[in-house]
Amino acid sequence: MPYIFDYFDYVRYLNDVYLFKKRENTSFSLGVWTRSLDLKAKSQLSMVLNGKKSPSKSLIAKLVDYLRLNQEEEDHLKSLVQFHKLNCDDLVKKRALSFLKKNDPKKMESTIVSDELFSLISHWSYFLMRELCQTKGFKEDADWVQSVLRMHLNKSKIDEIINTLRSLGLISKDYCGRFQQTDRNITTTDNKPSPAIQNYHLEMSDLSKELIKKSDADERWLSSVIFHARKSDLQEMKKNIRLCEDEFLRTYEKDPKQSDVLYAFNIQILPLTNS
Repeated sequence: MPYIFDYFDYVRYLNDVYLFKKRENTSFSLGVWTRSLDLKAKSQLSMVLNGKKSPSKSLIAKLVDYLRLNQEEEDHLKSLVQFHKLNCDDLVKKRALSFLKKNDPKKMESTIVSDELFSLISHWSYFLMRELCQTKGFKEDADWVQSVLRMHLNKSKIDEIINTLRSLGLISKDYCGRFQQTDRNITTTDNKPSPAIQNYHLEMSDLSKELIKKSDADERWLSSVIFHARKSDLQEMKKNIRLCEDEFLRTYEKDPKQSDVLYAFNIQILPLTNS
């Protein structure tokens, strides 16, 4: 069943529910769904699925019961309907969308992967592909992947990356044949020395150098500062950066099907002198 917190558009969510039910049972139809919801006419449901009419409070209640949504899921559905009705400027909508993203109880949870697993995917290309495969219009085709990337990956490497991610269970295909992440966020253990983790950050640094040369100034943002601090404050710095990073992603990260570009977001604190 589609996971409601993956959606910021209730129309798309309900249409995906319909497709899921249809794939489960080929005899499922709009008429069957209408009768299951105890509606008088198919048009009541079809207009909602077509985005021509917002669901009434009564229909929302019936959908909640039919889909067996818990309280958090019910609240999110109601929020999606209200968000769809908003007639306001972009700033207000952006704030409302940020609020919706905070609804997902699993959104900011991270799955900790072992050093052995991470060592198999420590190159930046695996993390890029894990995000790219969720984007709208993604094609499981090396030529298509090469056409959208700014950096070079050879075709055999692209195929290897996709196959590795699938075999490790880090991506899978949903009921519509679309790729999806099996875990929203994956992370490694904190403050534990690891050659694989070190290699990942070195590779990301090399990628950054390449992309700085290839991207125009109006497409990127760069900033750096050298400052005095106490070494004993480092753990507190890390904590505050993580909080800022979480808030940044909640505000600006988009549904993969609604985004139009992939960005890399890198932050480093590096010692320049001996203590």
